Amino acid sequence: MKKALSIPALWVRMTFCGGAGIILAAFGLELGLIARDLGGVRAGSVLSFSELLDGAGLETVCRLAFPLLVVYLLLWARAKRETLGRLRVSETAISLWYAAVALGWFITLHAAELAAVLTGYELFLRDVDPAIVSGQTLMLASYMNLALHGLVPLSDWLSGVSLAVLTVSLALTLAADTAMMRRGRLIPFGSAVLAALWELDFGRFGGGTSVFCLIAALVVGGLELWSLLNAGKGESQ
Repeated sequence: MKKALSIPALWVRMTFCGGAGIILAAFGLELGLIARDLGGVRAGSVLSFSELLDGAGLETVCRLAFPLLVVYLLLWARAKRETLGRLRVSETAISLWYAAVALGWFITLHAAELAAVLTGYELFLRDVDPAIVSGQTLMLASYMNLALHGLVPLSDWLSGVSLAVLTVSLALTLAADTAMMRRGRLIPFGSAVLAALWELDFGRFGGGTSVFCLIAALVVGGLELWSLLNAGKGESQ
């Protein structure tokens, strides 16, 4: 058990500085941009929370932070070939644990971005005219602002399921691609495709695009998981 747990602990240590740095930068940038635009709320030119988020560029930050984290996790794992080669565990175990750690970083980024929005909402309530807000202000903003809708799809279950499956599939694909890159392959094709699909689906209301992205994520993620498991069988033979 101790030997098995040493693998995710190693991955967390190896990716901590860059992963935490990207997430903290995204949180600070989002909150800073929201705080910058609070002057419009006080002046009465910004009358809704969704309008505040639009002006602060929340969607741009979300769309930049996620692929930046993906690229970091791809390149960092590829660069650690010698360190990983000294571990007396299978490549499959190494890759599956990396997928779990990558998924953890994706979830942490999502939570940090949502925390920045909720903190910004508290600042908004402090400065806005109480007559124009209600208990449904935040919920309405999630339908009007694309980035907030991507972070909290609420009743849009198709969009939520599609993004969740895309994120899990991307973690698996990223782990498989880094394993192949450590063996000499240069282009992480699967990760690039799923990251592009995530960008396409993020913030969209459930529809044909979400269905397409969901099916593609299931197919690519399933193939990558199959390749990882079969690579382990090949090692044991």
